[in-house]
Amino acid sequence: MDDLLSTIEVGKLAGVGPTAVKRWTDQGLLPCVKTAGGHRRFERSEVRRFLDGLRGAGVSSLVDLMLHTDGLGMEARLLTERSRLGSWLAVTEMLGRALAEMGERWRAGTVSIVQEHVASERLHRALARISEALPLAPGAPRCLLACAEGDRHSLGLSLVELALREAGWSTLWAGQDTPAEDLAEVARQRAAEVIAVTASAANVDEVGLARQADVLGKACAGAGVELALGGSGAWPESPAFGNRFRGIAPFVARARELAGEG
Repeated sequence: MDDLLSTIEVGKLAGVGPTAVKRWTDQGLLPCVKTAGGHRRFERSEVRRFLDGLRGAGVSSLVDLMLHTDGLGMEARLLTERSRLGSWLAVTEMLGRALAEMGERWRAGTVSIVQEHVASERLHRALARISEALPLAPGAPRCLLACAEGDRHSLGLSLVELALREAGWSTLWAGQDTPAEDLAEVARQRAAEVIAVTASAANVDEVGLARQADVLGKACAGAGVELALGGSGAWPESPAFGNRFRGIAPFVARARELAGEG
């Protein structure tokens, strides 16, 4: 029984609601067993297989589209993937794979740096339009999104923003290369409930990132503001204050907890 998951548990793993999980089952895509009481239960191994296949499907074609379509074509494809995958969180995970493949193509010399930049900007704008169109409840909690000092890779923040907006959070966009002291002042003013700062894999300055984490941690701790350090950069593994996140899904799960969704 330890390897059997409920509909709600599968939904949390997939980043979707129970209705989407039931639809997958009714369509014969995700096998399940029924308890004596008629409740659906899912084998953990089957769930992993299904989610791996669901999120990996179409990644190469998505990269091709990023390189060759216009902005509206990109937006239309993202909306189609949202319908297929069941949540924007799942779409962001697929996009993460697509961006990784884009990087591999660049390293292999099949995509130029200009092509990569144009495609990334096209995706960034499509994500911004979709995020802004998602409705928010009055008084929605706020998260400030920023890149660490010296870091200009903001596309990951666009993915985070989309998943956060779906979770009911309002976002404040600070963007690229944001001084830690300026972010600390935002914390002291309590202008946001969460401050999320990302550092890309190219940011290997352990000393600099440790200093920024310390400045932000002290300010957030004093103001009662949540601090999230994300991305693949060289952040401290165990910051004195705040949480280190290596993926969007655990960060969004934490945001839902803070918003009282459990």
